[in-house]
Amino acid sequence: MNFVDSFFWQLVFQFLEPEDLVAVAGVCYSWWLLVFRGSCRKLIMSKVRAIDIADTENFYQKLPLQMFVRIRSLNLSGTTISSENFFLLVTAAKHLRVLQIERCENISEDAIFRAKDSLQSLESVNISYNSQFGVLAIACLCSYESITDICFDGISLEPREILFLNKTFPRLRNGDVEIYSQEIGGDYFWDAADIVGDAFSE
Repeated sequence: MNFVDSFFWQLVFQFLEPEDLVAVAGVCYSWWLLVFRGSCRKLIMSKVRAIDIADTENFYQKLPLQMFVRIRSLNLSGTTISSENFFLLVTAAKHLRVLQIERCENISEDAIFRAKDSLQSLESVNISYNSQFGVLAIACLCSYESITDICFDGISLEPREILFLNKTFPRLRNGDVEIYSQEIGGDYFWDAADIVGDAFSE
C-alpha cells in the first residue's frame, strides 16, 4: 500500500466506530497495520468495551492482547480458540462482565479452572454446546456476587449437580439468577430451586 492509499484509508477509518475498526482490521494485513499501528490504535484501545468475533475461526489471534484489557463483553462463540489462548485473553480482560464461548470445543475444563481468578466479575455466561464442560467448570465461571445469567444449553446435568450449583451460589436459590437450558423440561428459563425440588420429589 502506498502513502496515498494509506492516507486515504486512515481518513475513512476515522469515521468508523471502534468496534467496526476491529472488524475491518481482518480484511488484509495492510488494514490491520493501519488500525492497530496507525492513528486508530489509541481510539480503539480507549473506547472498545465489547468484542464480538463469533464464528471467525482464529481471527482473535490477529487482535493485540492489549485490546482485551478494558473490554467488558467478549463473544468468542464458534471460534477455534485453544485453551492456552483462552487463558491469555481472559487474564488480560480484567473487567470482563459478559463471556460467550458457545461451541468452543477446544477450551478445556483445566483452562477454565486456571482462569477462575480472572472471571470473578462475570455477570453473564454462555457456554452452550461444550460437552467437555461439567458442573465444576460451570461453577468456576459463576461469580459468587455478580452472576445473573448462565446459559449451558446442550450440557446435561444430573439433579445432584444442579443442587450443588444451587447450594454454592445463594442467588440461584433466591431466583435472582436465570439459568437457561433446553435439556430440562423444555422451559426457556428455569429456577434451579424448582428443578431441584421436582427432581427430588419424584
